[in-house]
Amino acid sequence: MKKIVSVITFAAISFTALLMAAPVLASNNTGQIQSLYFGPGAYAPRTEFYVAQATTTCGNPGAYPGAYGFGWYAFEGMDSGLGKVWAAALLAAQAQRRAIVISGNGKCDGWGMEGVTSIGFPP
Repeated sequence: MKKIVSVITFAAISFTALLMAAPVLASNNTGQIQSLYFGPGAYAPRTEFYVAQATTTCGNPGAYPGAYGFGWYAFEGMDSGLGKVWAAALLAAQAQRRAIVISGNGKCDGWGMEGVTSIGFPP
C-alpha cells in the first residue's frame, strides 16, 4: 500500500511540474487599433488597447467583438523608457489609421488582457 501511494504521489508531482514547464501560448496579431485607454495602473501608468480582429490568449470572445479581455492588450509604465515609445507608437498608429504588429507575452492580467512583448509597424 505504501508503495502505491508513493507512486501516485510521484506521478502527481511529475505531472504538475510538466504543466508548470509548458510553453506559454503568446499571441501575434496585426490590425488597427479600435480602442485606446490611458489610466492609472497597479504600479505605474497603464495603457490598454483593442486591436480589431485580434485573437489573444486571454479573455473570452463573449457575445460581442471587443468584449473586455479578448483582443485587448495592456502594459504598465507608459511614462518612462520603452513604455513611452510604445504609447507614442500607439497614438501615431491610431491617428493615422495604420495597422500595428503586436506580440503578446501570453500572460493575462486581472482584467483578462494580454501583456505586450513588442509593438511595431508592418512594412
